[in-house]
Amino acid sequence: MVQSSEQVIQNSEQVIQSSEQMVQSSEQMVQSSEQVIQSSEQVIQNSEQVIQSSEQVTQSSEQVIQSSEQVIQNSEQVIQSSEQVTQSSEQVIQSSEQMVQSSEQVIQSSEQVIQSSEQATQSSEQVIQNGVTKDKMQISL
Repeated sequence: MVQSSEQVIQNSEQVIQSSEQMVQSSEQMVQSSEQVIQSSEQVIQNSEQVIQSSEQVTQSSEQVIQSSEQVIQNSEQVIQSSEQVTQSSEQVIQSSEQMVQSSEQVIQSSEQVIQSSEQATQSSEQVIQNGVTKDKMQISL
């Protein structure tokens, strides 16, 4: 029985080590996800600046349209390009928001893994305590 208890203790210690490794990995995933969120937010900010710039180009182009018909044709091309940039930027914003949502889901999953690992650690520590108690009882008997 003592050997079995020692084996249980060893197994429990291995479970604790594995749980701690899972916690570390999960924390790294959380950090990576937070970095993705920050990068995504930066992309969103840049995209919004591009949209603002594109809108300014559109306004400037409309002023050029009033000046001459030749400039009107060129300005219309600029408007179309600006609209395409706006659409592309909006798509980037949507993609970035989806990345943020995905990253938040990864964070939630990582936190659940951390909680599960902590529960496994607690259970393993309880098994160790129970094994030590049984050993003491057997020795006293």
